[in-house]
Amino acid sequence: MRLGVPMGDLAGSMWAVVGILAALYHRNITGQGQLVDIALLDSLVSLITYPALYYSYGREVAKPLGSGHQAIAPFQVFKTKDYYLAVACPREKFWVLLCEALEVPELISDPRFLTMGNRLKNKEELYGILNPIFSQKTNREWEEILVKAGVPCAPVNTIDKVFADPAIQHRGMVISIDHLGEELRFFGNPIKMSETPITEYHSPPRIGADNRQVLADLLGYGPEEVERLKKEKII
Repeated sequence: MRLGVPMGDLAGSMWAVVGILAALYHRNITGQGQLVDIALLDSLVSLITYPALYYSYGREVAKPLGSGHQAIAPFQVFKTKDYYLAVACPREKFWVLLCEALEVPELISDPRFLTMGNRLKNKEELYGILNPIFSQKTNREWEEILVKAGVPCAPVNTIDKVFADPAIQHRGMVISIDHLGEELRFFGNPIKMSETPITEYHSPPRIGADNRQVLADLLGYGPEEVERLKKEKII
């Protein structure tokens, strides 16, 4: 069974960090501690931004969009000859540049696509025109053409390509450690700090490997007490 990214867990963890830091700052000023209450559901709901505003303002209920955007067109993933490419035209100038790069300048003055509102209204017709065009070249070919033209775009990468991405490598995001005799590669901390940089990553310990240290250093248990817990198979 393959699982997707656990967005609730990740969002809840990040909001928890923000809440804890805010509570610590408050404690440092006032000397008063407090409970930090974080729910995964609350964390997910907090990420629903403009769809909530659209509903609140105009009672517009968001519908499934696939890779598309609720307020911008074109702004989605297109199937190319070999994979998928994300293309974004958030402003009129990018729409013009895209049409020129795709060699369909007639779409610029087409009444159906003249404005963002027109393109949203007629996006099915628009994508019916653009999809066959994108299918004629590979991701790399289209990326070179669109980047040169100044159109925002990016390939949809498989995980192996994410690890090999030059930008990810340059940012030091790919970390390699020894884990129980095997190399483990994963992504590092995205927070880069000038005065306290993270320069070391360590493999997690085996289950129970730090029991004695935790019980002695943090809880103040003596050697005899730790040994008793071990004999009674509590640890």
